[in-house]
Amino acid sequence: DVALALACAQAEGWPLRARSGRHSVCGFSGVDGGLTIDVSLMNHVAVDYGARTATVGSGANFGQLNAALDIYMLHVPGGTCDDVGIAGHMQGGGYGFTTREYGVNCDRVRELRVMLADGRIIRAGREHNKHLHWAVRGGTGGNFGVLLDVTYDLAELYHVWGFILQWPIDQAPQVLTALQEGFMRDGDAPDQLGYDPVLAHVKGDTGLEQVLVMLGMYHGSRDEGTKVIAPLQAIGKPIMPVDTVDTYATLNDGLLNYLLGPGPAGT
Repeated sequence: DVALALACAQAEGWPLRARSGRHSVCGFSGVDGGLTIDVSLMNHVAVDYGARTATVGSGANFGQLNAALDIYMLHVPGGTCDDVGIAGHMQGGGYGFTTREYGVNCDRVRELRVMLADGRIIRAGREHNKHLHWAVRGGTGGNFGVLLDVTYDLAELYHVWGFILQWPIDQAPQVLTALQEGFMRDGDAPDQLGYDPVLAHVKGDTGLEQVLVMLGMYHGSRDEGTKVIAPLQAIGKPIMPVDTVDTYATLNDGLLNYLLGPGPAGT
């Protein structure tokens, strides 16, 4: 089907886009007056537990992938929204909560399968077609062909400690400075800590309030994690509306949903 779509677009002179999870902020998931190849039905996830690999269709999203990996207590870094597609995420690099420990998503790609503009299917990996393997991983979607599937090297990960810290907006500069200087630049925080600071409006006692929110995960015990973030908790007067141990698959989507969903927080 992809080959037929490519041939049709070439014959008619149409611009062409490939679409996976439709999360492009810039609108690259479709094209006016051209042809969009939607690969979302190519969403298979095949896990090889012995080899610690998973071969994933380019249309799979992280909800589907994480649910499959959760069964085996295995993991690959990924996006924080379940409906983010793996194809665009990987080809854009792919940052996630566990990136500080395991790298960005494209770092974990052992092999990928791509259809080139002439309809040929090419496998590219660390030992064959290495230039294509290098280019697709982070080279942004669709520049070198239509991605068909990806084989990931997996890590072992299951339970993590998840938390949210929330500060009033006037304390945000001090907190962000501490994050940059003590938790990123100087490397004081261990790689097992992953976090995402967000400036947001949340529902408060007097209506919407501006706050700084830190969504975080720690790959280790809760006791260890609280010691790691103690310097941040000492800044200002943060509250911790979320403090729980659960699987990565549950918390990866759940932390953001707390902020955006129908609970105490708003958008």
